[in-house]
Amino acid sequence: MSDALAGEASVADLQALVEKEEEGDVLSSDRLRIKVAPTGKPDEKLSKLLVQRVKAVTGVRSVIELTTAEDPMLAGGGWTVRPLVDLRKKRRR
Repeated sequence: MSDALAGEASVADLQALVEKEEEGDVLSSDRLRIKVAPTGKPDEKLSKLLVQRVKAVTGVRSVIELTTAEDPMLAGGGWTVRPLVDLRKKRRR
């Protein structure tokens, strides 16, 4: 996924989240949501471009959520600290 977004000057920071389509439903499909803090003003054109790039590289259609650098999930350098967060229910050991 990072290959799909590498070199995109309009992206200041990002973080990918794997989650269930329907929270709490173990049979629900998984979803890839990418939180993106753009360098400039957020716009739908950037969101569509990023969806296309991720799909071309991974084969997965993602959901792009445009946010700001102040987003709590990105605070502290989201991409450099935790580029991928799995929010699905933890497996029992």
